[in-house]
Amino acid sequence: MLESIKAIYNSVKMSVKCRNDTDVFDCPLGLRQWCNLSLILFSLFINELATDISSCGGHGVQLTPSLVEIFISMFADDVALVADTVVGLQRQLNTLNTFCKKIKLKVNTSKTKVLVFVSPEKCSALEP
Repeated sequence: MLESIKAIYNSVKMSVKCRNDTDVFDCPLGLRQWCNLSLILFSLFINELATDISSCGGHGVQLTPSLVEIFISMFADDVALVADTVVGLQRQLNTLNTFCKKIKLKVNTSKTKVLVFVSPEKCSALEP
């Protein structure tokens, strides 16, 4: 099975679709776009990240008392980290960094954003 998967990814070719498609070029890194196997492979690797993040000591956000704490949201190849403190988020980011180094995964930092939610009372207290 492993040899079959390796063969699929052995010589990946790509082109960019626009008005006129670009020439085909080699793509030696990453998963094949629009390939069902890519989603499965990514899921196998990324599930370990959720385990690592939950054990790093950071806390997520609990929306209601009956809901489980949310600390990570994953969909396809996107990941959203959720924390209730700056320190907690930093722990999660450090864990993500360690995880990415371990499995040789690169985060596209140009698509990476930090969003801070603060109650209106706290927000007005922070304004000059």
